[in-house]
Amino acid sequence: MNFHQNILLNNFLIDMQYLDNVANIFLGKRSCPGEPFARSEVFMYLVCIMQKFHVSLPEGAVPDFEGVLGLSLAPKPFEICIKKRR
Repeated sequence: MNFHQNILLNNFLIDMQYLDNVANIFLGKRSCPGEPFARSEVFMYLVCIMQKFHVSLPEGAVPDFEGVLGLSLAPKPFEICIKKRR
């Protein structure tokens, strides 16, 4: 296997036209072997939270769907209300 540094660096420039190259982490021959396990763990964690708690936005709050672009697209900070289910 040959390592071509210029190709690697060009694929990861922080520029919107190269964003698709960064987003393909879970595809192809370089996919993460632990990705299915991680997905199932996150799913089980969220299911447990949803079974035990009622999760909602504060009364009158409007959700903001704009994200913050960094290494990945992340949500802006927000507040939630968590109440234990009876």
